[in-house]
Amino acid sequence: MKCRAESARNGHFSWPTRPASLRSSSHACAGFWDPIGLAKAEFWDNTNEETIGWLRHAEIKHGRVAMAAFVGYCVQANGIKFPWAPFDSITATSPPEQWDALPDAAKWQIILGVGFLEWWSEIRFDGTGTPHYMKGGKPGYFPPFDATPEKLPHWVGLNLYDPFKWHVGLSAEKKQSLLVTEINNGRLAMCAAATPDTTCLPPLMRSRAVAAERPSCATLIGALLAQARHLRLPVGAED
Repeated sequence: MKCRAESARNGHFSWPTRPASLRSSSHACAGFWDPIGLAKAEFWDNTNEETIGWLRHAEIKHGRVAMAAFVGYCVQANGIKFPWAPFDSITATSPPEQWDALPDAAKWQIILGVGFLEWWSEIRFDGTGTPHYMKGGKPGYFPPFDATPEKLPHWVGLNLYDPFKWHVGLSAEKKQSLLVTEINNGRLAMCAAATPDTTCLPPLMRSRAVAAERPSCATLIGALLAQARHLRLPVGAED
């Protein structure tokens, strides 16, 4: 197999030098890409190590949200919705219109629910002594709810991460492999989740994605890959 990254390095694209403190690339065909020097940044008077921890956690978290958002877009664009009120009466198929159609109480439930998850992630009431991701902890870690149920106003039921305990017996190597897969899928999802707003797409993607009033998921993914090839970025491997 020959990576597209190889041809990119030989001609159309070059990768900056990777800092020695960072691990190897999460993708065999991708080099180190840091066009604005975030790997050397120090945000809000924090050290470089703390800043990198914050950036890694932010990337993983935003990737997870983007994967959920893109799946949600595919579902709602095909008219699939909950059969009870107030969702059964919503006929809009675009996310902004659907949000506008929700009652204010439903909007506040969503906002407060997301706020609770953010608070629980930062406060670290899991009883394991796991350090914060900016203090040497694991980026992307979300504390389980069942570790300290007495800290919650009522029983939640299932953990946000691994609610059915499928990953309990996995080896460290398997977990690392799944983490790499999650990061790569999250990166693509962050790009894909932005494409439904076709008014801000680059010209090549807009010409391909705005063929219909509501582009299909396949059209969006195809436009994303077409733009990556147009910029001669490595998007996979080829023979």
